[in-house]
Amino acid sequence: MLTRKSTASVATYRDRKRKVKAARYIRMSDKRQEESPERQLGDIASIKQREPQLRFSDELIYSDHGISGWKEDRPDFQRLIRDAKAGLFDVVAIDDVDRLMRLEAKVAMRYLLELDSCGIGVVDAATGWISLDDAAGFITAYLKTDRSHNEAGDKAYRQSTSMARDTAKGIWRWPRPFGYDIEDRRLVPGPDEEVEIVRLIFSEFVRGVSRESIARMLNRKGVKTLRGKEWSPETISYMLKNETYIGTYVSGRQCRSQFVTPMPRQYIPNNHPAIIEEKLFNKARKLLNRKGPEHSRSVQHEKFILTGLLRCGLCGGNMTGRKDRSGVIRYMCRYRSRNNCPGVAVKQEEAIKTIVTSIADYFQDKKVVAAIRKRMKQRL
Repeated sequence: MLTRKSTASVATYRDRKRKVKAARYIRMSDKRQEESPERQLGDIASIKQREPQLRFSDELIYSDHGISGWKEDRPDFQRLIRDAKAGLFDVVAIDDVDRLMRLEAKVAMRYLLELDSCGIGVVDAATGWISLDDAAGFITAYLKTDRSHNEAGDKAYRQSTSMARDTAKGIWRWPRPFGYDIEDRRLVPGPDEEVEIVRLIFSEFVRGVSRESIARMLNRKGVKTLRGKEWSPETISYMLKNETYIGTYVSGRQCRSQFVTPMPRQYIPNNHPAIIEEKLFNKARKLLNRKGPEHSRSVQHEKFILTGLLRCGLCGGNMTGRKDRSGVIRYMCRYRSRNNCPGVAVKQEEAIKTIVTSIADYFQDKKVVAAIRKRMKQRL
């Protein structure tokens, strides 16, 4: 339980005679926004002109790259909250509220109240201090966070409708698939060596070679995926099911935004040159389906009982479940290869034992038992 410091302790951070530690938080929703970090830090630096008491430090810069503001599990955002509770700084300085978060207003207010309970002040370059000291300040903060959330929804809707228009015209809006290039926003056959590898994958699979063997063969030859990684059976499966290779544009496959209803799937045949014959593609798909769901790519999305409940102890990111070939389920930090997180992994069996032990210890506390009894009597 957080204990709120007095309102006066927060107000003192606005006292120009008192030097206070200020953390800076910046965020880019798109990794391609290369100029955004410098711009945001520049805007935050301008706060010192009207708030000279703030003391910035390079050690207290929190930055999330390529992550939308409506996601709570941003590693540095969660680290910021943890460090605030630990008292590592007095103030959080931001470019604007929408950089800190675009969460639903009631969720955003919960985080602002957490910071306020720790005696942490929040100031943004756009409008100044975010105060929860009185009703007027609380309502203003609520309206700010609500505006940021709604703007994110409006932006997602505009992007979705624009995407639908481009799809109808056959315009390609995604990174290029292996074996293709993009010219004038349309797919064309790519480098000859990539096209030959795509054809090799399909022909070998139809000939009876397993996806594991195909992946090993490509890795032995030193062939890399477009991301510069080694091939895996899952990557091979994805290619074998990808109708792009027969010239069909498939849209509406997924929607990552919580604001927009996913578009219905659309198929546009003969949208671009095919590099795999339809007869060969159908034969590969039939063979892939015959092998059963346990061999399909969807195995990565199997539902695990602790999904959404475990957080990485190092970066605060969600931990996702994976089952290895021996059937052992492990939960790993989803950011283990990003954001400088070395990653945490734990077996499901060990995690469940720890959780059960913690719950048992919790309910052996006499104060907890008394509080539960009191609440049950009140409800009865």
